[in-house]
Amino acid sequence: MKLSHGNRFMSLTISSFALVLVAGCTPFMSNILERILPSSSPKTIEVELIVKTEQGEFIEGAKIQFTFDGPPETRWTNDEGYARVEIPQRDDIDVDITKEGFKTLNKTMNLKADPRRTRTYRLEKEEISDNSKSAGEGNPIIIYPYPGIEPKKPPGILPNSENGHTLTRPLGHFKGNRWLLDLSYENNVYHYKGTEISTGDSLRLTNPQVSGNNNRKIYTWKNGQYKYQVIWQPGDPDFVRLQVFVPNGTKLVDDLLEK
Repeated sequence: MKLSHGNRFMSLTISSFALVLVAGCTPFMSNILERILPSSSPKTIEVELIVKTEQGEFIEGAKIQFTFDGPPETRWTNDEGYARVEIPQRDDIDVDITKEGFKTLNKTMNLKADPRRTRTYRLEKEEISDNSKSAGEGNPIIIYPYPGIEPKKPPGILPNSENGHTLTRPLGHFKGNRWLLDLSYENNVYHYKGTEISTGDSLRLTNPQVSGNNNRKIYTWKNGQYKYQVIWQPGDPDFVRLQVFVPNGTKLVDDLLEK
């Protein structure tokens, strides 16, 4: 059907008005759409881990606290020792693993290099000593954390009083070419935190075994079958030697760190 001159003019006018109307309303409509449509959600990653004994058996019911922003997220391992949590994308996350009968394991997981890798951690069983039992009602046997070590206070060393005994130990921050070491003592617990400078990976341990003598002390923390030793001389308090041994006894790390 042919359009008359008047109809064609009217059609062009309406089309032009529609184009102007749409073009003029674009910013307004954009604002409306921004309010109606949800914003893109932040990227998240899944952190997965498996908890085993030193012998490789799965540990069920281990409590895992993932700490990043705000209060920790708590998860429990299933019968295959598995647990996971979904968190906003980040470079690292602190993990605390506890289970009755085992030593607490504290780790900082580096998520920057391989965030999708399922990590496996092994818990060491707690050693229960018969000496910790009471020797009769009202007469408990006191077990000193560092038996037989009661050195005099060298200059510049912070003392700690435990059960009436004044003991000393290396405290503070120590740094080498590859490692950062943070040693602290809080609430009768001696804390170790070692960080590899190149990767940012860190490990936290507590309550070492103590050996050596008054002139040369050796503090040994265990993480599974790995041993982390700090050797310290009270006469030279600003230096420690960090040594790490793999399960077969091979020395993996032997670095001198300065305060």
